[in-house]
Amino acid sequence: MKFLSRRLVMPADLNSRGTLFGGRLLAWIDEEASVYAAVESGAELVATKYISEMDFQAPAMLGDVVEIGMEITNTTRVSITLRCSVRELRSKRDIVRIDRMVFVAIDDNGRPTRLPCGPGLSQSDSP
Repeated sequence: MKFLSRRLVMPADLNSRGTLFGGRLLAWIDEEASVYAAVESGAELVATKYISEMDFQAPAMLGDVVEIGMEITNTTRVSITLRCSVRELRSKRDIVRIDRMVFVAIDDNGRPTRLPCGPGLSQSDSP
């Protein structure tokens, strides 16, 4: 699992109970995952096709620094599947896990297109 981005939980990110709003966290995760999927696959554009359930482990609080981790679990000719884990930076406390996020490479017209690097090959592995 590669933890590549960090976010500070600010007052505007909180729900009525004073913890990180799940919708805000999902937006952060989707943004990070789409960038990661595009970079690793070499695709210019990717679209979120599927996100499995979010398994919340613990709340994130004001002032927490959350780290978003991604791991490739599968690739096809047109899609890349990731696993996501979010944890609190200092304590390493698990915040949420998502077992399956699928992103599809798309062309300028929004239609699925082939991944430039092909199944199982990351952008950083390309010659």
